[in-house]
Amino acid sequence: MGSNFGGNVGRTEPSLWDYVLRVPPVVRYYFAGSLLVTFLWHFQIIPSEPVILQWRSVFNNYNIPPLVLSFFHWGPISRDRVFELIFMVMTLFRQGAYLEQSIFSGDPAEFVFCLIFCGLMILVQDFFFQSYVLAKCLIMAILQIWVRHNPTQEVRVIFITLRAFYLPLVMLGADFVFSGGKFPFLTLKGLLAGHMYYFLTEIVPRLPGYTHVLYAPQWFKGMFKQTPQTRQPSVGFFSGIQRGQGGTQAPAQPAAQGAHRWGSGNRLGS
Repeated sequence: MGSNFGGNVGRTEPSLWDYVLRVPPVVRYYFAGSLLVTFLWHFQIIPSEPVILQWRSVFNNYNIPPLVLSFFHWGPISRDRVFELIFMVMTLFRQGAYLEQSIFSGDPAEFVFCLIFCGLMILVQDFFFQSYVLAKCLIMAILQIWVRHNPTQEVRVIFITLRAFYLPLVMLGADFVFSGGKFPFLTLKGLLAGHMYYFLTEIVPRLPGYTHVLYAPQWFKGMFKQTPQTRQPSVGFFSGIQRGQGGTQAPAQPAAQGAHRWGSGNRLGS
């Protein structure tokens, strides 16, 4: 009995910092930046001008920071947005982490380039349909790319289980209902941006006579440390359930040095 009592001597529980370090770097830094910008604005430590995108201010006053910082602004923190904010966090930490550790395994530059491209596509749409804060658009783009790579993955939203392919439609419908009948521009702009990235990187290269038309240039890759990763994050939607024939997934193979693993990606549960 005495030996059992001393069996855990020397073991240490993982600290909060250990859990933080397990989050892939791009997702981790983006989330930290988003928390900083959102809370500084919420507590009125910084004004609205640098973080809320207004195109008139951009052109008339050369207010450039919102073109970047609006993607880190998650909007007002209030009780009626609790579900929406939880959804955004869960999507970033599940679907975003999956993309960084699987589809873009070992190539953070390509993942950042993906986010930049989606951001540019969102800005183009926002010029015509202004939304002021664009973090949700970027999260929706991440979700759409994950859905296109895992269309048959079963996910659960509250009490409903469905295939990931239908998840964007569910999110559009939910936004329409919970907003009181307002058109879900934020969600739609993000989904379109994510679909455009997937189309150019996965569909176009498969067409006869076409090659890779969208990828991070070498000078951009040189700004990032290429560190191949093989650990797969848990992937799901709120509940984190993973269903499939086998219930497990082999680790992703590291990408070749300086190249992105183009293809259909790894199917969950296969």
